[in-house]
Amino acid sequence: MLAHIPVGLALDRFGPKFVLPACIVLTFAGTLPLICFDEWYYSILGRIIVGIGSSASAIGLFKVASMYFSQEKSARMASLSIVIGLLGAIYGGLPLDFLLNKFGWNYVIYTFSAFGCLLALLLVLITPSSSSEESASDNIFQDLKTVLFNKHIILISFFGGLMVGPLEGFADGWAKAFLCEAYQMTGDLASSLSSLMFIGMGTGSFFLAYLLEKYPDKHYEVIIACSFAMIASFLLLFTQAGGLYIALPALLVIGFASGYQVITIYKAISYVNSNLVGLATAISNMIVMVFGYFFHTGIAKIIDLCWNGMVVQGNPVKVLMTSVSERICDSKSSLKSFDNEVYQSIEKELQRQKLQLQLIASENFASKAVMEAQGSFLTNKYAEGYPGKRYYCGCEHVDKVESLAIERLCKLFGVKFANVQPHSGSQANQAVFASLLTPGDTILGLSLSCGGHLTHGAAPSLSGKWFKSIQYTVNKDTYLLNMDEIEKLALEHKPKLIIAGASAYPRKMDFKRFREIADKVGAYLLADIAHYAGLIAAGEYPSPAEYAHVMTSTTHKTLRGPRGGIVMTNDEALHKKIQSAVFPGLQGGPLMHVIAAKAVAFKEALAPEFKTYSKKVVENAKVLAQELQKHGLDIITGGTDSHIVLVDLRSQKLTGKDVVDSLERAGITCNKNSVPFDTAKPTITSGLRFGTAAETTRGLEAENFKEVASLINEVVQSGSSSSVEKAVKTKVERICSNFPIY
Repeated sequence: MLAHIPVGLALDRFGPKFVLPACIVLTFAGTLPLICFDEWYYSILGRIIVGIGSSASAIGLFKVASMYFSQEKSARMASLSIVIGLLGAIYGGLPLDFLLNKFGWNYVIYTFSAFGCLLALLLVLITPSSSSEESASDNIFQDLKTVLFNKHIILISFFGGLMVGPLEGFADGWAKAFLCEAYQMTGDLASSLSSLMFIGMGTGSFFLAYLLEKYPDKHYEVIIACSFAMIASFLLLFTQAGGLYIALPALLVIGFASGYQVITIYKAISYVNSNLVGLATAISNMIVMVFGYFFHTGIAKIIDLCWNGMVVQGNPVKVLMTSVSERICDSKSSLKSFDNEVYQSIEKELQRQKLQLQLIASENFASKAVMEAQGSFLTNKYAEGYPGKRYYCGCEHVDKVESLAIERLCKLFGVKFANVQPHSGSQANQAVFASLLTPGDTILGLSLSCGGHLTHGAAPSLSGKWFKSIQYTVNKDTYLLNMDEIEKLALEHKPKLIIAGASAYPRKMDFKRFREIADKVGAYLLADIAHYAGLIAAGEYPSPAEYAHVMTSTTHKTLRGPRGGIVMTNDEALHKKIQSAVFPGLQGGPLMHVIAAKAVAFKEALAPEFKTYSKKVVENAKVLAQELQKHGLDIITGGTDSHIVLVDLRSQKLTGKDVVDSLERAGITCNKNSVPFDTAKPTITSGLRFGTAAETTRGLEAENFKEVASLINEVVQSGSSSSVEKAVKTKVERICSNFPIY
């Protein structure tokens, strides 16, 4: 803003032929310090240079319009240029976002800088010289006095600021947040509707300029009419009178009325000679911008006052008004600046996720909302205990978050009680063991080699060390659970706890039969649904809620949440034991930022769209299994009822380790996995485990998974051929580019 007057003076003295191109070059040059250096002072320098260069946009626009057209038509032509500029501001981000995702910001900015230089050269060639204009005076101070002491210019500009300031303060600052809170709409919809104000401004700029051209002496009447229209529209918007049907035209009218800025500048320059058009435009625009700055703060306070300061996720708007300069000057606010090693590793991992097919069954892509919650300020809060019963003060807000998570989780799975504090699925299982068992008790769980989990009694796990672990297996012919064998083992060993669950079992489990067996021997039934939780919540996999004494799960697999654990039950007495087992038994302070992310994920899973997603997860897994079978690969159990597809490589004379390494080089990540009755070491294995949850989140459909199956087969049959891996990797990256994750 401070560059307005020097730029205006330069335009009046030297004309736009060389001043405008110089400012364009400065604008693009200012981006170079931002991308070439990490230090905060280079960021400030770059912003200053960009500010100086861009200050010429509106000033130069009116200067050129006054040279090409008569005074009567110059306002309309300037407004037409503003309309084109607004269209670029509204929609220009779409192709830019595409280019940034496609090529990276470095290449895009370098390319745009080169384009800016070409544009500057073009302006030099086509812009007329100013030799025919009146010469600017040699006394700069006299010129400033002429403009600053012209009461008409100051008064008109003052009114212009009152008109445009509210638009800038509301549209640029708080429109999206206000619409989300007051009208209960999504962020994307609020952003789209906010652009109505800019569309209205483009229309108003042109129409009001035409109106003033027809009635040149009626500008004060136009000011009054526009003022009343804007005030009325803001009142309708803030009082929510008529709901969204009134809000939409109100947004348009606010923008339309603020188009008076064009008339403001047009009238301002009509009071000076042509040799002072640049300076008059600069001063008028500065006054308008000052109003815009104060309205940013003013409207924020109005919104805080009217909506109890709860506009953006419960945070007062004024708290969010951290200036850009404060953030730039705090070098530690930027991970890239403070710890570039960690930053680069994170960036490389993001690129890996973007360019590889993630077929690991225990992985998924969390939403931006989930990640935003997990990266929130809640990470700073220590909150030992449970909602309403904390050992620390200042927990009223985290109590609300944890209560929301519990409430949503209970609704999601149809249970009465839940604990959302376990840091992982393993700790959730440990909490159940601690609450129901004593060391030396007998437990019955699925063998690790047949698809069970380490915590289900495997020898290396604490569950295999502290308890007498009996392991059931699957049928040697069908690889399905043999419920009769499980019942026989239960009757023989009388376990205190039976675990129904798996990490590599693709078929449905008969939880009702498990409960019947548990009742026969007086055992508790634990359903570990870590892999199937999202499918169960969506009705795509049988629910154990009616049969299991306790359910445990992770939250990051098919539930698509943050990494963490949960415990659920319908038995209040068991719930109290589990509460004590989690805290103070196993854990201290809960991770409140993770619990917040869990709450968000549970809300997402309660939405109808999640049912559609889960249905596609299973459909895609079935297609993947069928297609791999068509290519001659052996599928454990002959198919799947879940997101898991387990491949047996023994007939191919291949090891899981060799194949997963080859697939990874080809851009496909999965994991080596033991298959039933596998004789290979767990670090080698004879199988592969695939999962469809993550790539279904990405957007892949059944037809895409047919291609994925074909690519997997190419790699498997190639015997780790580098040429095949390279060719497949190219195809994988094409698929990934068509389905961006974020």
